[in-house]
Amino acid sequence: MEGRHARKLSSRKTRAAGNGLGQLVLILGLICFGAALKGNGCFAQEAAVEKSGTAVIAFGGDVMVPLGTNEEETRKFLSGLSPTFKSADAAFVNLEGPIGGDIAEEKHCKSVNCHVLRQSPSIAQALSEIGVKVVSVANNHAGDLGLSGMASTDAALAQAGIIPAGRMDRKPAVIKIGGMSIAFLGFGSFRGIPDTRDLEPALADIREAKASYDVVVVSMHVGCEGEKAGVIPNGHERCFGDDRGDTKRFARAAARAGATIIVGHGPHVPRGVEFQNGVPIFYSLGNLATGAGIRVEGKEALAPVLIVTFHKKRSAKIESMRIVSFKQDREAGPLPDPDDAARKEILALSKALNKNSPTSARQVDRALGTPANENGDDQP
Repeated sequence: MEGRHARKLSSRKTRAAGNGLGQLVLILGLICFGAALKGNGCFAQEAAVEKSGTAVIAFGGDVMVPLGTNEEETRKFLSGLSPTFKSADAAFVNLEGPIGGDIAEEKHCKSVNCHVLRQSPSIAQALSEIGVKVVSVANNHAGDLGLSGMASTDAALAQAGIIPAGRMDRKPAVIKIGGMSIAFLGFGSFRGIPDTRDLEPALADIREAKASYDVVVVSMHVGCEGEKAGVIPNGHERCFGDDRGDTKRFARAAARAGATIIVGHGPHVPRGVEFQNGVPIFYSLGNLATGAGIRVEGKEALAPVLIVTFHKKRSAKIESMRIVSFKQDREAGPLPDPDDAARKEILALSKALNKNSPTSARQVDRALGTPANENGDDQP
């Protein structure tokens, strides 16, 4: 969530060149965002992929390719993910920051820990081209450029055929694959988005989705940030003076309420995995593709991609899971990691997380203990 240098990449020339397109996107976005507030929306409520019986979804963490990155550079930065994402039926990521918006609505930072993020105008199309069909916009940078930023983001996503989850209309993003309807709900521990700290409304959303769809994916942007944030504390997490909520309480309650799987991001590092009532909780997938402004050293460079196969006829709906390890390079973006460091880090953190829960520990080891290529799956 750091963005100290992101704005520096935007030159006067870049801003001037993008004014015409930006104004058009903003006009479309305001129409789109207004329709969403009225309960209509610009997005196809459901996107369908023709297949029978199974659905393979690739999940990644935070994506932030900053303003000033041109179309070719944006595509190149994400290209290392393409084989893995395209091997799935659909991919999901957290979109960390708005696409466009009125600079007059930029949030005012009052501390060194506050940052404004602005995405490359090419990010939506570039994500669509590698297979992303759903993004979460429920994070602490969703409102960095106010309502105009949200509107222009929704317009850009709609144009690219990507559905957002996590707006305040609380509608799930729904895709259909393999005869299954898969709903994505986006939450985070911040105001202006569906808030994990407002527990009962969040659980009501999950219960309603459970009653209406075959698979319910709960995305959560929660927790403290940084190199030392891999261990999840009990109780409320406090970061930069903010109450980030009780991460474990929310995730476990979401599992009981009907989530099929819970996928976290936000700390910028991987966190452990546990099972609650047979439901896997991935507390953080960390960063995925983050350009200037977000650290990509040490554990913050680890970029796990979670591949989940859902099966219509299984009672729990999940047939298999695996983690493909990537590692970020500042210039080249996320690249396959032959050392498998991201998966190993998640397993180590999971062991500590589940030390008092042998059943959950066994489930984690059975699901993720074998490297992806040893399961007969090709490395990217």
